[in-house]
Amino acid sequence: MAYQPKSYRKFVATAATATLVATAVTPAFAASFTDVSDRYKEAVDYLVNNGIAQGTTETQFGVALEIKRVDAAVMLAKALKLDTEKAPASGFTDVPERAQGAVNALKAAGIVNGKSETSYGSADQLTRGEMALILAKAYNLTGTASHSFTDVSSRYDAAVKALVAADVTKGKTPTSFGTADAIKRGEFAIFVHKLETAEVVAPTVTAVKATGAQTLEFTGTDLQNLKAENISVAGNSVATISANDDGTKATVKLTANLVPNQETVVKTTINEDVKEFKFTYTYTVNTVNVENGTFDNDTPGQKVSLLVNNEKADYNYLTANGYTVQFAAFNENGTAAPTGTINASTGELKADFGDLPNGALKYQVQATVSKAGSVLVSERATITIVNLDNAASAISEVELTNTTAASFVQKSATLVVGDTAEVSEVTIASGSDKTEVETGYKVQSSNSSVISVNNGVLTAEAPGTAKVTVTYGTLTKEINMTVAAAERKVTKVTPEVSPVKLLTGGQRTVKVTAVDQYGDPIVGDAEVTVVAPADYFTSSSLTNFDNEGKGEVALTVGSKLGSGTVYFKKDDKFLGNLGFEVTKVNNVAKQVLELTENSQSEDFTIVKDSTDDAALELELVNYTSENVKNGVAPLTGYSLKFDNKIVSAAINGNTIEVSAVKAGSTDIAVYKGDGSYVGKVTVAVVDNAPKITKVDWVNRGTVNYVGETLNFLDALEVTERENSDDVVKGITLSPASVGQVRIKDNSNSGDLYLDKDGNGTFNGEDVDLGALEIKATSNSSANLKTATNAITGTTTVAGDKGILVYTLKDKNDNIVATTSITVDVPATPVPETPAPTTGSETE
Repeated sequence: MAYQPKSYRKFVATAATATLVATAVTPAFAASFTDVSDRYKEAVDYLVNNGIAQGTTETQFGVALEIKRVDAAVMLAKALKLDTEKAPASGFTDVPERAQGAVNALKAAGIVNGKSETSYGSADQLTRGEMALILAKAYNLTGTASHSFTDVSSRYDAAVKALVAADVTKGKTPTSFGTADAIKRGEFAIFVHKLETAEVVAPTVTAVKATGAQTLEFTGTDLQNLKAENISVAGNSVATISANDDGTKATVKLTANLVPNQETVVKTTINEDVKEFKFTYTYTVNTVNVENGTFDNDTPGQKVSLLVNNEKADYNYLTANGYTVQFAAFNENGTAAPTGTINASTGELKADFGDLPNGALKYQVQATVSKAGSVLVSERATITIVNLDNAASAISEVELTNTTAASFVQKSATLVVGDTAEVSEVTIASGSDKTEVETGYKVQSSNSSVISVNNGVLTAEAPGTAKVTVTYGTLTKEINMTVAAAERKVTKVTPEVSPVKLLTGGQRTVKVTAVDQYGDPIVGDAEVTVVAPADYFTSSSLTNFDNEGKGEVALTVGSKLGSGTVYFKKDDKFLGNLGFEVTKVNNVAKQVLELTENSQSEDFTIVKDSTDDAALELELVNYTSENVKNGVAPLTGYSLKFDNKIVSAAINGNTIEVSAVKAGSTDIAVYKGDGSYVGKVTVAVVDNAPKITKVDWVNRGTVNYVGETLNFLDALEVTERENSDDVVKGITLSPASVGQVRIKDNSNSGDLYLDKDGNGTFNGEDVDLGALEIKATSNSSANLKTATNAITGTTTVAGDKGILVYTLKDKNDNIVATTSITVDVPATPVPETPAPTTGSETE
């Protein structure tokens, strides 16, 4: 077998094909770099002599330095000889001018992507995983070789296999590719040099046969180097090629079905060596399978996926070959699914399954393919119907409440025999947005003899372990739980702060937390004794613990100065301690604005429209010269200065109450009655409420007929609901959010909202997104001007002319997007009503 020159390998960049020719180069330059060892010398020589790279200094190549993504892009564009002058702009805003041409060319060639639409990540270090993806694309590596790397995810697997097959790398160790590690300049030089100077062996094809309606099997040698341009199929074309590890077999996927019972001619052209292979394909159904799948609850035209002979079925092709297909759907319990669930002939699913109060529907689907006396029946596949408009990406948190005696939130994954618990809160994440859902999830146990589940209530039956799974739509969260035999008892009491400084004759309360041996809160009277030195304290007491295990120890201080320890005990068993120091300095050296114990927010950032973090409460705390708390200052006669566009703030007795108004930040400054300045805090307000950022309008076209009602249904893509508000599709929210966008179609307001709780009607849990308005232009006919709200709209009459403008505004009355419908109804009405088309016009 003859080796072919490097010119055999071709690289596609935009519309052009750049052919790289290896040239003999006398090694130079590397000798002048003091950090280039023999391992790197040949590679560095090649890159420097060919103008691909240069040193970081006159004496250093930077072999051990990590290479940035932008520097790797410059080298690679030079190696590939891409046109860096004419390539279209990449759209990345973080690329320095020196590298813009290189990044533009690489992106245009489909070799690189950015970290986002506007960021290339120029200053980021290039990882070995990213390097594998880039080089595999740049050098069109299609080979595949097995490896034993345990750190290569599915994203990088094909690229790494291609590099291994090309003998470019063997990994950092036999089991580690170092996917997440930053690649060094020396390593990158070696990889590029190997790919630049690799000799490619020309493939040899010895046989071709059809293995499917769109699949050919090639036999030969070095078929990993077989390209689509080497193959021509009469009346067809090549879609993909994949070879086995040793290059003796290649699977060629075609773009169209082979004509059955007719001779097909396949030609291969390799270095002007033309071969011709002929065969006649006979189509026979050998296997039938329905794929498991997830489908939207209200999208028309969805079909289950049928595989015939392990390929996507072509119904027309089956019919042309004399086969018939029949689908049947069943409920999870095996009974027949409701009529209309699936089209028996086409596999198309019902257009609208309605709202999904339980989060998802599941059916079993079976296909039967028959011809004459031959009948093949598939196994039943599971299809899941969910709301795919719901952008939920994960169940981020599941809260379990122990309901046995004293209710508390489980901190551990341990129940005690006889305990009962229930899922009290499921938090669904979608990007940065998190939403608590109250319905639509299921709870299951892997071992009912240890933990049983009945109507969502978990019961600890016997010691052991079980996996509790919470399912919401297609999302799952697994909790590995243990059932223990030993009953709960308090094992630890921890003060919030220790030590504390106290004043003689004063009083002080300190928050404490009590937990049991499993780490769960102790609730109620735990019979914990406070042991406080009598010579320092005249009295001490401990409150009962709440359902979070929190309580307070109250101390009344005597006259003795000094320091010591307060102990918490039960049955003479030590549970914790609180250090203290008593001082007699009773003055006010400074005053500090601090959050009160009752403040809703635990910091100085509040969240607009939050149910539990939208406000904070301040007090002016006195401190002695020894930095001991000395009470709270009364605020009678005091005044505040702040930006009332950001927050609302007011003095209420001895506290300052602050609530969010809009996103931003402001100082809250406190002044005495005489105008003297006391102090300030800076409060930030964030607004995490979802906002509409994009609308995919319906393209209605010109309306030229009588009797057509024009309203919100002509501008928005809407799925109508009988017993709840209609669902609006084509609305993009930022941040991506859990829940459907709906329109209040039972009113004239045109209000849109995010249905956070999924009950189909607007309530306090939901998010107001804005409203759709409709208005005719000033030069429109009088009838069109009667359209005053988007819900009822107007109905066309003969002679109507003008434009209806639809405007979507946010809840602050800011315009988000607009569209319009042209009306041109002749005086003599057009009798037929054309069907509307849909498009994706956006702002």
